[in-house]
Amino acid sequence: MALAAGSESREPEKMRSIYSAGLVDLKKEALSLFKLINNFQLAKISRSANVVAHFIAKFSFDNRSDESRAIARYILRKYRTPGSPNLLGENGGAKGAAMVDVWTEVEAEQYHPAISPVVFECIIFPVMRGAATDQKVVDESLERLRGVLGTYEERLSESRYLAGDSFSFADLNHFPFTFYFMATPYAALFDEYPRVKAWWEDLMARPSVKRVCANMPTKF
Repeated sequence: MALAAGSESREPEKMRSIYSAGLVDLKKEALSLFKLINNFQLAKISRSANVVAHFIAKFSFDNRSDESRAIARYILRKYRTPGSPNLLGENGGAKGAAMVDVWTEVEAEQYHPAISPVVFECIIFPVMRGAATDQKVVDESLERLRGVLGTYEERLSESRYLAGDSFSFADLNHFPFTFYFMATPYAALFDEYPRVKAWWEDLMARPSVKRVCANMPTKF
């Protein structure tokens, strides 16, 4: 879903046309957290290698993966208990699952590349490397993020959550970097998008999310 060169100006329009397919009626709404670390093992990976099919194929997925979304999907499918909500939208049939997949890909290909450089430049690089913030990178990323948030604002005028009216994996994926973005000097950007801000506050109000947040550092 990578954008071709020169396509940035058409990005919001293209996204609106693709992601306005309709609402998903997931049957239940919840956030499931799993304590399954003992089922996985740490493995050294090549950070210089491209994460493409021939590279991923070298590794068995039985107990190792370096892609967080793939790990999360694996856990949600393998360890889901009877009667628990299906965050992957599979209870909503093919359409429900497809909408979760679509907005998960939007997060990975559009939202994450826009928001993560701000977190890296404002928090991670200064703390871990003692590096100064590259303001040019921040400004360019914020401009890109505004475009993405505008599309989210429109989407959230149609449904409570990104993939429909029930909480899903598509929403959950936004948590880590958005949480730390809110610890940067640019958190007020969300005030410009009231539906996005309400969606984020809804996520943060969940008891299970609060428990996770309690163990995440916010002062650097």
